Amino acid sequence: MTQLEPSMIDANVRKRRRLRFSIRALLVLTFVCAFPFWWIASQLSARRSEVATVARIQAIVPDASIQYENMASPWMLKLGFRPDFTQRVYAVDVTGQTAGMNANKFAFEFDDDDLTAIAADLRSLRELQEVYLQFSKVTDQSLAPLGTFESVRFLNLQQTAMSSDAVKTFASKHPGVKVAFFYKD
Repeated sequence: MTQLEPSMIDANVRKRRRLRFSIRALLVLTFVCAFPFWWIASQLSARRSEVATVARIQAIVPDASIQYENMASPWMLKLGFRPDFTQRVYAVDVTGQTAGMNANKFAFEFDDDDLTAIAADLRSLRELQEVYLQFSKVTDQSLAPLGTFESVRFLNLQQTAMSSDAVKTFASKHPGVKVAFFYKD
C-alpha cells in the first residue's frame, strides 16, 4: 500500500470541500427569505377578511358608503408601489350621505337594530377611523356599542334621535373621539 503525501491529502480535501453553513446561519437565511412572503400572506388574509366584512355590512345596509385608504408602508410609497391588498376601510357611512349616494336625506330606515347587527363587523375593521350615522334613526341605546370601537376617531351623529345628555356623556368618556352633533340646549 502506498502512502499519500501530506500535500496530496490537502489537495484531495480541498477538492471535496463544499460550502458549509452553521445551523444558525441557515435559520437566519430562511427567516430573511420567508419574512416577506409571510408579510404578504398576512396582508392578503387581512384584505380577504375585510372584503367579507364589507359584504356583510352592505347586505344589511345596502345604502352604506365604504371609503378606503391605502395603508402601504412608507418604503412601498417611496418605490411607488401601492398594491391593492394594502387598501383598508377608513370610513363607513351607513346613510351614503358623505359620498352623495342618496339625494333624499331623510328617508333612512337605519336604526338601533341595524347598528347592533353590524357592530361586530365594524369592530373587526382595524383601520376604521370614521363612522357616519347622520340622518339615521339611532337612539341613545346605540351609544353603548359605539364606545367599543377602539380605532374610531370621528363619529357623526347629526340629525339623529339621540339626546344631548347621552352624547355629552359619551364624548366625556371617549375624549379621543370627535363627535359631530347639534346640541339642543
